[in-house]
Amino acid sequence: MAYTLKRLNECTLDEAVQVWNEGFTGYYVDLSMTLERFHIRMLQEGLSPKLSFIAYMNGIPVGIVLNGIRVIQGRNVSWNGGTGISPEYRGMGIGKWMIDQALTIYREEGVELATLEAIRANERAIRLYLSKGYEIADEMTHMTYEASLPALLEAVATHSPYTYRHAAPHELRDYENVMPWQLQWANYRWDGEVMFAYDQKDRECAYALYRRIFDRNGRLAGISVGQCRLISESESKDNSLLLRSLLARVLQPEMDGCRRTIMVRGTEAFLMEELSKLGFKPGASQVYMSRAMEGSI
Repeated sequence: MAYTLKRLNECTLDEAVQVWNEGFTGYYVDLSMTLERFHIRMLQEGLSPKLSFIAYMNGIPVGIVLNGIRVIQGRNVSWNGGTGISPEYRGMGIGKWMIDQALTIYREEGVELATLEAIRANERAIRLYLSKGYEIADEMTHMTYEASLPALLEAVATHSPYTYRHAAPHELRDYENVMPWQLQWANYRWDGEVMFAYDQKDRECAYALYRRIFDRNGRLAGISVGQCRLISESESKDNSLLLRSLLARVLQPEMDGCRRTIMVRGTEAFLMEELSKLGFKPGASQVYMSRAMEGSI
């Protein structure tokens, strides 16, 4: 069987969307996209048509890989933003070939660290990535809640020693580090917001990076939080009050029927514990995987 690839910038947008939707047929979550949504995602998540490709077997399009590269802390970091294979061609070895091609592209572009995220339940894909040199570096759990949050309303009513400032995502550049791609501030630069908390000495002591999601009628339908961090250098004596006060200014706690999702990394035990106390429940779980690249050209 002859495998070939074509870079996405050499394909039509219609073709890319069709192969994407076929490649994720029967997936764990619905990842199908319209042409408009696909275009927005490419822009919003820093995915490159030049670095992404469609895979062909004997001239038939059978799979797709989306790739992006960012400079983070002086390092070229790549992200595999999705590897999909049409159902009838799964289990034939095309996935291994596609990952090899992606790694070749990363080397050509001078990538130093390759990253991706995978659904925790997708053991077959995780085994493939492990066989290609990736390692599990972290985990993410999507914690969700839809009802009103009276405990956060109480936090607002309680006298708080903190002050707050609304800001833009790029103001988190000083806190930038290598983390799951979808949680990075750059993924929120188009429609995201930041809330900073300050202690009594006017020092930043916590922040939340989030976006608000509106329905067709302009009604707030959801809030997605990518980062919620307490800054260790601060002298807060009540981290629970600090966190709840911050979340109260982000999550619209008075609203019922608003879907709130907070991505919690495996290293964020305190955040997970506090959200569980507030009634948040775990949803989808992902692994964050990385691979040190050798022999970059």
